[in-house]
Amino acid sequence: MALLLSACGSPAPDPLAQAERVEWQGMQQCADCDAIDTVLVLSRMGGEQRFEMTETYLLGGNGEPFADAGAWQYQDALISLQGDGGSLRTYALLGDGRLQSRGADGRAQRMAHELQPVAGVTQ
Repeated sequence: MALLLSACGSPAPDPLAQAERVEWQGMQQCADCDAIDTVLVLSRMGGEQRFEMTETYLLGGNGEPFADAGAWQYQDALISLQGDGGSLRTYALLGDGRLQSRGADGRAQRMAHELQPVAGVTQ
């Protein structure tokens, strides 16, 4: 029984701990364009955790990409992205490997979008 109770108090394993590079992709709704195609890549290199996010705003078959990059961290099933320019984004890592956008406090949003795993995500 003590073993069972101690297991309940231990943190969940980090599904990203062994990956050097993981990638997600998804489309989200856009108020003034057709859609936003989002690609998020998390990488680890030399002890540094970096992200690269490209959001391409699609309109009439053309796209205008916007890139963001910075540091990331994983804690309590949340991935926090701190951009080099000051941006802050939070995603929940769902059990099946998808990412769901969250508010800065980690709470679910009414208009949340999801990104699908492309490479490197383990469940």
